Amino acid sequence: MDFSVKVKHLFYLLLFVCIIPPVLWGQATHAKFKMGIESGGINTSALGAGFIVRPFVKINGYKNYNHSSFQFKTNASSEILGVSEQIAGLHFFVKLLYKMDFGPDKLLISGSARNQLHFIRSSEKQVFNELQENIHYSRRLSRRYNVLLKQWFLFREQSYTENVRLFKNSFQANLVIKNVSKGNWNVGLFLEDIVYDYSQGRKNRYSRFGPAFEFNYKKSLILNILYKYGFYKTGRLNDHQFNILAGKYLTKKLSLFLFVYYLWREEGAPKVSGQEFNFLENYNNISAKLGYDLQKNTLLYLRFIYDEQQIFKGTKPISTFQGLVGIQKSF
Repeated sequence: MDFSVKVKHLFYLLLFVCIIPPVLWGQATHAKFKMGIESGGINTSALGAGFIVRPFVKINGYKNYNHSSFQFKTNASSEILGVSEQIAGLHFFVKLLYKMDFGPDKLLISGSARNQLHFIRSSEKQVFNELQENIHYSRRLSRRYNVLLKQWFLFREQSYTENVRLFKNSFQANLVIKNVSKGNWNVGLFLEDIVYDYSQGRKNRYSRFGPAFEFNYKKSLILNILYKYGFYKTGRLNDHQFNILAGKYLTKKLSLFLFVYYLWREEGAPKVSGQEFNFLENYNNISAKLGYDLQKNTLLYLRFIYDEQQIFKGTKPISTFQGLVGIQKSF
């Protein structure tokens, strides 16, 4: 690793751990600091099996005003992977969110930044950057119906054997139907404009659009289910997108959470490649977390993760399974 890379990522470490959190902490009336470590086995389709160790720190906080609120999340972690190729990584993330509530009208504005660095065999490096911006506007029509408009911009960049970039603009319009089966239904349409810059300035641009259905339930358990059916203007076969978040306290101390992101393309769809469905946009992820509250501010947990995404090599996706044991302490 050359000196300039060391200086650059030392700056990221100082920014995300030593500078941003204290500034945000000073703005918050309620803040929580968390730190912990998780470790276990990892099995990858391209790099073999081995172990993984991942220490982390997190800081979350919020401050309420008369008709608005400010929230922030920031975390930093490092990881060591002992597989066929020795890999070490640094991950940084920060998110800011501002909510405004004026009776029938609600506005949410958020932005986030992510930086990830992986060193392979201590000589090669891969850098991943991500920026997101979200705007949600909601208008109450009646006690049962709301209109919800969403705008989302995503930028991703990755450099390894070559530099690739993704630009995505999304817009979605929903009708929210409240108190159906003790939950809320969102029924709407979405439109995505995607530009993939994948090799020496060559670009692939396409649009994805279709219906979206979402169900939210927050009573005896937390349940969020999102389904999108995607059409394409450029001859690609259509796809089905599933997002599921479910969580419940099984006892006073034992909790279980499940997260699923799955994109299934209809039979005959092209395989993932730089020219078709780029790896910066498409991946599948399934994770489950079983937690036990040892004390009021101490969580012991098991975490299982399966994902399919391009991580370290070329443009071919790598499927990964992780089984982890972790402990987290809150202050």
